[in-house]
Amino acid sequence: MTAGFDAARYAAFLMASLPGLAAAPAARGRLGCLDAALDAAPREGLGVELGVYRGRSLRHAARRQPWRRFHGFDSLTGFPEDGRPDWHQDFRVAAPPRLPANCTFHAGFFEATLPPFVAAATARIAVLNIDCDIHASAHQGLTALAPLLGAGATLHLDEAVNYDTWLFNEMLALFRFLDAQRLDMRWIARSGRLRDLPETLRFLEAGRYPRWADDLAAGYGRPASGVLVARQAEWPTPPPGLADRLAARTAAHHGRTQRRADCHPEDPAAPPPARPAWRRWLGLR
Repeated sequence: MTAGFDAARYAAFLMASLPGLAAAPAARGRLGCLDAALDAAPREGLGVELGVYRGRSLRHAARRQPWRRFHGFDSLTGFPEDGRPDWHQDFRVAAPPRLPANCTFHAGFFEATLPPFVAAATARIAVLNIDCDIHASAHQGLTALAPLLGAGATLHLDEAVNYDTWLFNEMLALFRFLDAQRLDMRWIARSGRLRDLPETLRFLEAGRYPRWADDLAAGYGRPASGVLVARQAEWPTPPPGLADRLAARTAAHHGRTQRRADCHPEDPAAPPPARPAWRRWLGLR
């Protein structure tokens, strides 16, 4: 199990926080949640992106806010080797992306690039885009940047919710950061419908989960944005048994025993929607 992970506290956070996300305005477009974070951020302060890849979202942010200095961090060599059972995509790129003049690119893994950046920073972070997908990187990034983050800063998580391992990646890293800093999230944008903790566990316990394309077609997007706020009270105790169910799925995930067969986005017992003929012909999921 992930070091520092408390299933009961994590379940409490999710049960307290996700209704606020479900009630947040639905953003439009692929970068709608990022735009919401940019628009709600303090005018003074830095913009930071963790996980730049080819630079699309960083270019978008820098052009939307040309007065702000942005810093992008990416290894250029893909994910670090951390033993994860998911996210095996190849995100290597041959060279840093071309970026606007108000951007600084930092090449290398976060453990090498973030500490000197934080030590040299002369301003706090106003908006942080977390697009590094996996828990290890998101946790490392949030922990390193904690001295520059506080109430009022906005966060955008590109892989926040809904996909089959969302409980174990960026959302878990966010919880650990909030728990350590005694902060909370006021959600301001979501990308569509939300599959909450009990519903996600129902799918995982059935050993089935929708294909990404089917989820998107049904309105289940991944990104979300919020504003960091001071935590006013402890997260309420979750319903009985929920923390144990979450702990069991976490153990199955890390132990690589979690089964996952395709299913319908609305019902783990139902078969997945039929693919259009043109997608079958192209071999697309």
